[in-house]
Amino acid sequence: MIEPTRSSLVAFDVDGTLVDRRGRLYEGAVELMGAIADRSVVALCSARPMGSLWSLGISLRSVAFLCASQGAVLARLNHHLDSRPVILYQATFSKSELTLLAELNSSRICELWMHDQFNWFIDRETAATRHEALVLGLPPQLNIGVIPSNVVKAVAIFGPLQGARLERVASELRRAGISCAKSHANYLEISPRRASKSKGLVEIQELIGFRHAHSIAVGDSENDIEFLRSAGTSYSFHDAHPETKKVASIVLTPPGIG
Repeated sequence: MIEPTRSSLVAFDVDGTLVDRRGRLYEGAVELMGAIADRSVVALCSARPMGSLWSLGISLRSVAFLCASQGAVLARLNHHLDSRPVILYQATFSKSELTLLAELNSSRICELWMHDQFNWFIDRETAATRHEALVLGLPPQLNIGVIPSNVVKAVAIFGPLQGARLERVASELRRAGISCAKSHANYLEISPRRASKSKGLVEIQELIGFRHAHSIAVGDSENDIEFLRSAGTSYSFHDAHPETKKVASIVLTPPGIG
């Protein structure tokens, strides 16, 4: 059980932490967030685009900040009806980074999904992308011919047996100075230079004047490792990625386990 102090910042990863694989909130998530918000500032930090994170933050009713697109967009949430979040900063890809993304897209060695500040764009019309887009509630805007300049994140999706190819592409992108992190076995999250959940969490800490020791981060995926390290205390779960559990201050287990 997380017991934050009144002067704490509690930042949650979304997928796998608050939301299951079908996009549904875990049982008790709303009540948990409400109880924590009574004594602390709550933030959501996710690889999702702002549009998806915004709707989730509104439904939870206790979220103050949104760190979206793997840290590329930071916003303060406005809970008044349909008011959009107040964007505090946004990182975008440079021309050289967009050129590399365009080359990766044309190579056809993976599916490349992209999104701007609020929306997803999917570049190939396949049954898999249409199905996943519908499951996640994303608008399946397909067949992009040119990568727009306002893209804030891309996701390279490889086949289930293409782990070696994913690692090779990741190494090539990192050598070119592009930020990327594996979020699932075959998903590679690609972000503008220096954009990350970790950076977003630090920005929120500085914005509200909270010290590192008074921040808490909760996450489960491989792309949460640096995010957890950026908080004074970090939590993960018994079924989280092994490397993520190694950096967590505390690994949570269900009742009766451990």
